[in-house]
Amino acid sequence: MLILDEPTSVLTPQETEALFRIMRSLAATGRSILFISHKLKEVREIADRVTVMRLGKVARHQPLRRVEREELASMRVGGPSAHGDEGRPFPPTSCSS
Repeated sequence: MLILDEPTSVLTPQETEALFRIMRSLAATGRSILFISHKLKEVREIADRVTVMRLGKVARHQPLRRVEREELASMRVGGPSAHGDEGRPFPPTSCSS
């Protein structure tokens, strides 16, 4: 299993595409890849399944083909997204114990 946490945050678009080619090649040989990202456009491009976590808990897990673009953005923030699919992190929230 390969775990990548925000790997494209410092990559150019060309480097990102090269990384995605490598990831697709690895997946085609049966390897599992965990791709963590706030960039929903990239998630939609590379993922087969999506797990959305919010406040440390799984909010949703399902095949990506069943999730519309706007729904994915809403899932990320827990409601309608003001920024849509632009990949901007949602504002910090305060947690009370």
